[in-house]
Amino acid sequence: MLNDELYKDAKNSTFNANHSKLNIQNSTLKEIWHICDLDGNPVVPVPNDIQNKINNYVSQFQKETPQFNIQHSTFNIISELPLITVITVVYNGAKYLEETIQSVINQTYPNVEYIIIDGGSTDGTIDIIRKYEDYVDYWVSEPDNGIYDAMNKGIIVSIGEWLNFMNSGDKFYEEQLLDKIFVIALVNKGYYDFIYSDTILDGKNLFYCDISDNKIIHQSVIYRKKIHNQIGPYLVSENLFLSDYIFFMLCKKMKWFKSKEIISVYSTIGTENKFNYHFKQKIGVDLLFDNISRTYASIMLLLYPEYRIIKKTIVSLFQKYLKYLRFDRMK
Repeated sequence: MLNDELYKDAKNSTFNANHSKLNIQNSTLKEIWHICDLDGNPVVPVPNDIQNKINNYVSQFQKETPQFNIQHSTFNIISELPLITVITVVYNGAKYLEETIQSVINQTYPNVEYIIIDGGSTDGTIDIIRKYEDYVDYWVSEPDNGIYDAMNKGIIVSIGEWLNFMNSGDKFYEEQLLDKIFVIALVNKGYYDFIYSDTILDGKNLFYCDISDNKIIHQSVIYRKKIHNQIGPYLVSENLFLSDYIFFMLCKKMKWFKSKEIISVYSTIGTENKFNYHFKQKIGVDLLFDNISRTYASIMLLLYPEYRIIKKTIVSLFQKYLKYLRFDRMK
């Protein structure tokens, strides 16, 4: 991570390369990197030691990364490094928090703001945060009104152009993940508001995400912070478990890009006892946004007590059928 004081003092969201000389024919490029404001205007040059680090990073990254074939643009040179804010929300998550922190601070992308919002833990979580304090740009431990209240707190203090929530127990799929996502954001600036991907559940199962089919996992979404200026913060209410889903549905008609790079490994630990609420609330939200019909919603609610059993049985039968087909082909 770059020195947080460099961008916090200027309230910037981007490191920008102001090219004092660009001669493509001679392949000579002199780059002077600046700290920029939220509109991308250079504010102050980055100190020489950081200039060297950024240039080394850019040189190495371009050498090791293949060209990205993305619609509407061609990846030639890196001219900016947008600030990506990663927010971790935690409450009594000492058992899993350290793995989450390490997955964030080990990202090779050099312009990350890391924020941890703790809900007043009493299980040793604070000790873990203090252990990595030098790698965290901002953290606080205080009571909150639930996960969405904590997420809003993180958004308020963040200064990144892009946001991602990687909560306790979750982690990035790989250390180079933000590098790869950054290329998408860089070369498609202005084309996409959301970048998302499929998700690995509990380190083993692939969950297929598709915003057009209303299937999305928050940890595998990176989006522009400015969207909250249009939509507002996450709704906070007692026993509301799908505020993020409501937010995504409100943003569904915005510009989404699905990355082939898997963004996160999502942990379902602790969510089992909330399934009842999630299931019913999702039906309510889908009705509200006309994602499903009233008939379908009524049937699902009538079947609800047996829904998980029926679904598990169907999946099990389907898996057995696939094994049978594979065995039959081997004969």
